[in-house]
Amino acid sequence: MSMEMNIHVHNFHNLRICNFFPQPAPTQVSVAKKPQIARIHDSVNQIRHVPNSYISPTLTNYYTMNSTQAPKRDLQKIEQDLLVHKSVLSALHDLGTHLRDEEIRLSEAARNLIPLVVTFFKKEPFETLRVLINYSADNSENRRYLLSNEPGLDKFWTQFVATDPVEINHDEGEEGEEEQGRMLSFVKQFIFSAEDEEKKEFLAKLYERKVVLWVFKVHSTFQETHDGRNEIGEPLEFLVEYSKYLPEKVTRSEFYNITGGYMNLVDPDSGEKDTDSFLAHAEFLFNCTNVPDSNQDFPVETMTELFIEVPLDDDHAVDILRKLFATCGNIYSFPSYDNWQDMHRKVGDVAGPWSFLIAAGAISLGNCVSSKQTQAKLISQINQIRPIDEVARNLFCHKFEDVVYYQAYHFFNNVMTRDIAVKLFLRENASDFFHNTKVIVDNFAYYKEVGFLYMKFLRKLVTMAVLEGGADAMIFHAAWLYLLHIDESAEVLLLLLQAFAKTHDISNSLQEPILHEMLLLGESVDINTLLQKITAVAVFFNSYTITEIIKIHDDLFERTFLPQMELFLRQLEQALDGDSPAGNGAAQSTFENNARFLALMVQEKLQLIEVQYGAAVTAICGITSRMVSGAKN
Repeated sequence: MSMEMNIHVHNFHNLRICNFFPQPAPTQVSVAKKPQIARIHDSVNQIRHVPNSYISPTLTNYYTMNSTQAPKRDLQKIEQDLLVHKSVLSALHDLGTHLRDEEIRLSEAARNLIPLVVTFFKKEPFETLRVLINYSADNSENRRYLLSNEPGLDKFWTQFVATDPVEINHDEGEEGEEEQGRMLSFVKQFIFSAEDEEKKEFLAKLYERKVVLWVFKVHSTFQETHDGRNEIGEPLEFLVEYSKYLPEKVTRSEFYNITGGYMNLVDPDSGEKDTDSFLAHAEFLFNCTNVPDSNQDFPVETMTELFIEVPLDDDHAVDILRKLFATCGNIYSFPSYDNWQDMHRKVGDVAGPWSFLIAAGAISLGNCVSSKQTQAKLISQINQIRPIDEVARNLFCHKFEDVVYYQAYHFFNNVMTRDIAVKLFLRENASDFFHNTKVIVDNFAYYKEVGFLYMKFLRKLVTMAVLEGGADAMIFHAAWLYLLHIDESAEVLLLLLQAFAKTHDISNSLQEPILHEMLLLGESVDINTLLQKITAVAVFFNSYTITEIIKIHDDLFERTFLPQMELFLRQLEQALDGDSPAGNGAAQSTFENNARFLALMVQEKLQLIEVQYGAAVTAICGITSRMVSGAKN
């Protein structure tokens, strides 16, 4: 009966950063859940349902009549007045008020008035926009109509996007400032209370009509003044939705526009930073790169400045940095992106002090490797800039502030050689290695993708440094012990047991606790972990005589080891007799083969001491006999 070793072979691969954003979810850029119905009030606070940090200043409404000050005329009278240009302002106001009524808003009569209403956009933009905002409230068909090719609407949209953006200056009261605010409210109406598919549809139509381009111009204009920067969330709220639903439309220049807007949020006089808007800009950058590929050649090098500006003590810091980090990872994973470019910058980043730059640079460098040849080429190029050992040690010893940055170990998984691995096994690195391993273990349940990537790194490290390079595994004794807290470390522990068996040192203090962990099975265990545990126990029994096994456990052999061994084998027997965790197919066959091989090996060793230890060993041998006899001929 042969034993199948369940050791995985890992090939070189590119890494696309896993996106982890803090839970509970941070405050979203767009918090308006209900459609806007514009009313004549003193404050735009009551017109726009937007986050407090994005609220525009008070609008001085030049038309102050409300519905209690004069009787409202009916739609027919409103149409007559508009046709003859009589009391236009009053007629538009009354129509806007009528449209707050859902029944009227859905009527054919209201729709028939829209082509006439939009002809007044240039002369009476404020009231015209109020009508359109209320008409489009909470109704997809009305929004669809406004974006249709209906005669008159085409001209309106042409006039709309031809409106020059104005700077925001509340002290001087720039002409057109109030109208611009209402134009933005109207544009954002198309993304309020809409299903995802509808949002995509409306945004695509607005893109075709160059409304997105107009909003970008407004966004740029807002950056020019202090008041504008305080309200930059107004256009940005729309642009973030654009980047989410139409990421493939975002251009390199628009990417630049957003990175520039981000940097301009730093007050030139006080140095104060609007982190709410930082977060929104970072959201845009993440969204537009969260695609399989892009031909826009997004300037990822500009991200360095954005990273550095984030105040690390701010409540939004983690989410901002994660989105910027994921943006870099998205770009570096594009098939069209050449990870070999900017080598000096990336190597310098990995050798530097900034966590996010180390991690982003390490991922890009790791993505350069697809074969042994490209691995050698990369190591050569790094050595021309900084010694590879120095770069590797800086990454290995760096204590990242955020678990997601440990995806940087993708670099080691693709670049590690025996020489690099052995040179990391230094006693002075033990404390940093323990810290980093502890972070991964403590957070494994919440960041499994990062944890599995780190386990892959550990397997390579032990294989190359210890099994192949002869390094002393006991240098990192504390870290190996900490791995016992998670089942997912089983394959690493198996490699360590193989390394200890290779040296045949029965005084090694790690073997007993590692074997103890291998014998523990919870109520449920995945098949890969189970196979690794079976293999680890088999390697241990195959490496030592029964006398040596007793010495390794000392006085714990009879009190602890034998009961654990009995329980472990009993669980395997139950799995063989009942529903195996392996299911069907190759995994089932491997499980049966390995479990019975282990049973035979244990039986042969323990039979030698059955007289000495009596009932405890007899019970175990009874289990192993049943397992072995159940093997298929």
